[in-house]
Amino acid sequence: MALKLCRCLLLLMIAPLVIARAQSSEHSSINLPTSKQLTVPTPGYISSTNSFPSTMVISPDGRYAALLNDGYGTQETMAHQSIAVLDLKTNQVADFPDARLGDDAHQSYFLGLAFSSDGKHLYASVGSLTDPTGTKPNDMGNGIAVYSFAVGKVKPERFIHIPLQPLPAGKKLAVGLKAPPHLAIPYPAGIAVIAAHGHDELLVANNLSDNVVLLDAATGKISHTFDLSTGDLVPATYPYTCVAEKDGRRAWCSLWNASEVAELDLTRGTVARRIDVKKPKDPLAPGSHPTAMLLSRGEGFLYVALSNSDSIALIPTAGGDTFSFPVTWKGEKSTGYDPIALGQSASGLQLFVGCAGLNAVAVFDATFSQVKLMTVDDLGHNLGFIPTDWYPSALAVHGDDLLIATAKGEGAGPNKMMGKTVYETKHKEHAYIPTLLRGSIARLNIPSTLQKLPQLTETVERDNLLHSDPGKITFATGENPIKHVIYVLKENRTYDQILGDLKVGDGDPSL
Repeated sequence: MALKLCRCLLLLMIAPLVIARAQSSEHSSINLPTSKQLTVPTPGYISSTNSFPSTMVISPDGRYAALLNDGYGTQETMAHQSIAVLDLKTNQVADFPDARLGDDAHQSYFLGLAFSSDGKHLYASVGSLTDPTGTKPNDMGNGIAVYSFAVGKVKPERFIHIPLQPLPAGKKLAVGLKAPPHLAIPYPAGIAVIAAHGHDELLVANNLSDNVVLLDAATGKISHTFDLSTGDLVPATYPYTCVAEKDGRRAWCSLWNASEVAELDLTRGTVARRIDVKKPKDPLAPGSHPTAMLLSRGEGFLYVALSNSDSIALIPTAGGDTFSFPVTWKGEKSTGYDPIALGQSASGLQLFVGCAGLNAVAVFDATFSQVKLMTVDDLGHNLGFIPTDWYPSALAVHGDDLLIATAKGEGAGPNKMMGKTVYETKHKEHAYIPTLLRGSIARLNIPSTLQKLPQLTETVERDNLLHSDPGKITFATGENPIKHVIYVLKENRTYDQILGDLKVGDGDPSL
């Protein structure tokens, strides 16, 4: 929608806006409410998905990729969360909404998804604040949803309840959370499968109880609990996700609000060490927010995405100093790249970093991971960027192919759908905006993509205005007519819904 403004630019900070497309001979441009744009179709695009695929995992036999869609839910799913399955042989996507996870449910998926070691099951983390023990009809509470998996099809099988977690002595629940005395709500997040002892165990990061539990996937019995809290309030560290060595002896958990990574001794059931990752000296200063983690192919290094510092931490698993390197491009001083997803090539020589704020995947030379790291100068270098749809949220590698899931795809588009069959419980005639926000999945051949990396990087630079000077923007007159900027903050509303009847704007008054 073009606004006819001459002396005042009205910037609508709303999520999401109606998408504008400018057609060209080969590609289209989609203007985002972030002031950036997407050049579509993006490389390797396969299909849209249900909303916000936050995690993607490859089946043990390499035939399928599963995605955890933990957003609001789309029109197609009738606002239900789902697990989607990409058949890597046919490139077809099938979606499996869960009837227990509709828009009125008292529980939600949250981040964790893993295949069982035999590939016959999927484990997904489920959290609940409104009914944390699952006492009401159709409520699940907190725990791990177990699904059967066969021939690319997902079917609910059972649920592993994770009980309310005992608070450590001397600690209390933070304001705003409700639980019985001396107990905390777990709200499971990222999970890792430990298969070293002949059966599956699940290592679960409990986001709101500041601990990690190791439990038997068959019985649900908890064998070890790792206390990762700090201070006297829980939650404070917010455990995010877990990764484990293949032999099942050690694991690591990223602590989102503590700017730390905890190393866990799974044999002894103890916290071996806590590793600072760009931790600020001032406890009130913004933290680095460690999120996704990835062990190098030889398990000599642990990569950690520091989403709030635009960098990657590199932790030698044998001990020693922790290093970090930026994801920014050639000394670029802009911020907001937001690295939240990691992947590596089959050889381990390339590291891929999903930058949610840049709508791109950064490619790094990671040859250092094959040899002993000597100095910080041995760290990998940014080779360039691959453009993606809006907000890349999960990465996976299958053979020579890089899989990229984005949380918001190409945006919502207009919600003028009167006279059409629309799933709607909020506003009757018009689709509720979150149900129009779909994710996407792309698949790229890594060797051929690396050959085109310079051109792909140019697209990312252009779409993110990395070389533009906003102070020199001019209009048809050659002068900048903007004198004032007004921010209108409205959640999940478009321009038309709020200001569509204003004659000065190119809006739709029917909305």
